[in-house]
Amino acid sequence: MIERCRRFIIWLAMAAFSVVLLCKERGVYPEGDAASFLGDTREDSSWVMVRVSGMVEKPGVYLFRTGVGTEIVTKMTLSGDVANYSGPHHVSPPLRSGEVIEVFEKGDKSLGIIREEMSAEEKLLLGIPLDLNRMTQSDWEYLPGIGEGLAKKLVQYRQINGGFASVKDLNRVPGIGNVRLKQIGNYFPTQ
Repeated sequence: MIERCRRFIIWLAMAAFSVVLLCKERGVYPEGDAASFLGDTREDSSWVMVRVSGMVEKPGVYLFRTGVGTEIVTKMTLSGDVANYSGPHHVSPPLRSGEVIEVFEKGDKSLGIIREEMSAEEKLLLGIPLDLNRMTQSDWEYLPGIGEGLAKKLVQYRQINGGFASVKDLNRVPGIGNVRLKQIGNYFPTQ
């Protein structure tokens, strides 16, 4: 009987501890908001979200403070053997949300870094607003109501006219009306 009581008390303590861990620092997010483990980075300009890949110990998507360059990213993600590599150390432009940083070996114990953009699909999955002036034709095609022909017109318009100042500028492209603009407007940052 004493053993049963002891087990029950241990079980209660574990259940209480589990409840505390599950509830601690968990905010309630309305439907359609950012994932709770990432926080809401869409409106918070003090963070950038990038994917790190290539010759790194732990590839994945990382949140970094605004103003961080690739030097910090590689130091944080490289394994012990690779961290001893030498190479040109220059200050890179600050990272932007939605970038992919790929680290590769150039030879002679030096590393190279390639900076690219995530696809629109990946940005949307991570809750990163899209950039009107960095979208490729295939990125545009991923959006609802935008087919191959309209995507091509959007890219051509941007190349000829020097880019879009805001989402409202999309109305100038033939084929984009108020209905389509309403469909895709939420994928871009408000200005």
